[in-house]
This record gives sequence, structure tokens and C-alpha cells, in this order.
Amino acid sequence: MFHDSSHPLAGIAMQLAVQNGLHIFGREQDYSRQNINAADSKVSLRFRLWVHCVIVFQNTNLIKGFPCWSVAEYNNTVDSNLLLEHNLSSSLLYRYKLHKVQTDAIRTIAQSTQLLDPDCGRPLNSLIDIFDTQVRELVPTADVGLDVIVQICTRLAIRAFHFFAAPDTARTAGLVQLYTLSCNVLDMIHEFDLVNEFILYSTHWLYMMVLMAAMSILRITRSELRTHVDPEHGENAYFKAIKFCKKRSAENNDLDSRGTIILSQLWANDGMFRKNDGTMVGDRLRLRSRLFTSVVFDTLWHWRATFGHWKANPYKADDDETAIQSTADQPPPVGLSWTPASLFTNLPPGGLQPDFSATPSARNISTLQPAMLDVDPFDVFPDWEWAAELPLDDTVDLDSAR
Repeated sequence: MFHDSSHPLAGIAMQLAVQNGLHIFGREQDYSRQNINAADSKVSLRFRLWVHCVIVFQNTNLIKGFPCWSVAEYNNTVDSNLLLEHNLSSSLLYRYKLHKVQTDAIRTIAQSTQLLDPDCGRPLNSLIDIFDTQVRELVPTADVGLDVIVQICTRLAIRAFHFFAAPDTARTAGLVQLYTLSCNVLDMIHEFDLVNEFILYSTHWLYMMVLMAAMSILRITRSELRTHVDPEHGENAYFKAIKFCKKRSAENNDLDSRGTIILSQLWANDGMFRKNDGTMVGDRLRLRSRLFTSVVFDTLWHWRATFGHWKANPYKADDDETAIQSTADQPPPVGLSWTPASLFTNLPPGGLQPDFSATPSARNISTLQPAMLDVDPFDVFPDWEWAAELPLDDTVDLDSAR
């Protein structure tokens, strides 16, 4: 899957749901030309389908840092809590409650603070603590592994906003909690997969949360906060994220394969997030408009500037970090050469993937097979998960460059 079609598909599903009146409980007749004598089971099915559409549609936006567009809420004489409990399974009801807290948190944080401003206001850390507490208070009715994973990933998304806060003791404490939470997310997913082969059917939402957990660990490790965390635990968890991407990869050069390469190269490069005077600045965020996934996309720009044809990072100040800025007539260093993406056509089944040692100290760039560093993520793949190239039919294509 070179191009992510999640957004057009989620948008289509939401539009079809509204056109068929799923957003108004028990009023399906108003949206149909045929007489409807719907049984209670069908009404309940329509309700569950709408809740699924809301969660998937909004999460598809959130994991890419897009605004969480409001959708119609059930608002009638029937008590909403009773309506939810009567029609939803315990697991779906729990996930809906988690999702509601998350969207409320994001809206409140976005409205109450200036996220685009490096000094975005003192209330941010307090708001994060309030909503994180609300998530922790939502206890699943049963010890269902997936529900626990969704809960801890929801906490991860909320805690990631600590990166936006101005440096102070509250931010430091919050980022240390985020580090521990990121390690726990990756540990839990790894353990759950050992029992259920969970990664093979995991969602794209979870894939993005794994990336965010790994990149949060990386950035805190490459900051002055590294003395406050357990680096060995973080390294173990980080390489579980790489194994997640490797196992989830379905074909050579797909998004998961690229994730494997990107995470491996990020960890192997010690000069990234380092100022000229040696100060580590991994906790500093420049790209700030993509909500909690700003952490991911800001990190991807650092990777792109270092490994992607020596492209300049537009978010990096001229005098702060040591990585050399690219110019139009300056080729990349010999060690960062690339070969065409056609290299993948000659790979064995399963592709070339790094051989990860179980010993943390052995996890470095030498464990990567040479060809892993010779792929071009920008050839026939112009940007990270850019979905505008989705062909509509034989005659219409959104990509005018093709």
C-alpha cells in the first residue's frame, strides 16, 4: 500500500451514514423513499454502525493531525447514556467513552491554549492531567486486551501535548510520564501479539500510535531529560516498535517497511536533535499545528533532512542544530547515498529487514543489512502517506503529475 486511502474511505463512509439518517436515532423513515418497518434489531444495528463511523472518521483525522470535525450527536428525549448502554456492546461502549474524552480533551486544549506559540500558556499541563485522569477512571468491564491497549493509547495521545508546553517542572514531569507511558504501550502491544498474532490484523490507527510512542521515546532520550528516564527500557521498547513495523509489512516498500527503515535510521543517528554546543534538544517542537501527531511529523522532517536526498528542514533554525543544511548544488555525503526504489523488485519474499539483536547494546546501525540503507522513500512516493494520488476511475486521477 503505497498510498493511504484511509481519508477518502472514511469520508465516504461518514457521508453515506448521514445520507441514510444514521445520525438521528429512530428516524430512518425520514431518509428513505420506501416504507420502513424496522425491527428493534435493525434500529440497534444502525446505532452501532453510526458509533463506528464516528470513531473511525474522527480517529482517521486525529492520527494525521487534522482537525477533529464535530459530527451530529444523538440529542433526543431518550437518555443518551441508557441509549448507549442498551445498544452497544460493553467493549464498543468503553471505546466510545474513551474516544469522547479524547476529543473533548483535544478541543479544550486547542481552545484554551495557543499551541502554535512556543510559550502556549500555563494551563496546558494542568489540562493534560485533568483529561488523563478521566481516561484512567474509565475502567473496562472485562480484562479485554484490546480495550486496555486503546485506553493506554488514548492516554498517550493526550500526554503527547506536553511537548507543546513551555519548559518548567510541570512539563518535565509530564514528559517523564509520557516516556514511561510510551514504553508501556510498546511493551503491551508486543506481549499481546505474542499470544494473538495481533500485529497481523492491527489497524492503521494503532500503527500511527506505535510510531508516536517510538518517536516520543527517541526525542526524550535525545534531550536533557534523558537523565530522568530509564534509557535501557526505552531502547528495548523502541526496537519493539521496529519489529512491529517489520512484522506488519505486507509487501516491499509499503508504509510499514518504510517505518522500519525510518525508525532504524533515526535511532542510529546520534547527531540529530543536537545543537552546535552539544546541547540535546529532542524535546523541542517546531512543527506545532498537527495536534498530538506534530511529534511524529516534526520527527519525520528531521529524518527527511538527514536521509532524504539531503533536503533542508524548513523548521530548523540556521544556527541551532549541527546537521548540515542541503543546497541545490551540494550532493549528499557518500555514506548517505541512495539507489533507485526499483531495488525492491529484486528482493526475496518478505523483503530485506534488519536483524535485531536481543541485546540492547548490539542494536546499532551495524545490524542493518546494507541494502536497507539504499532505498529511496521519495522515488514514486512523493510524501509521507500522501493520499491525493488515489485514482478515482479509468479517466479521472487526482494526481495531475502522472
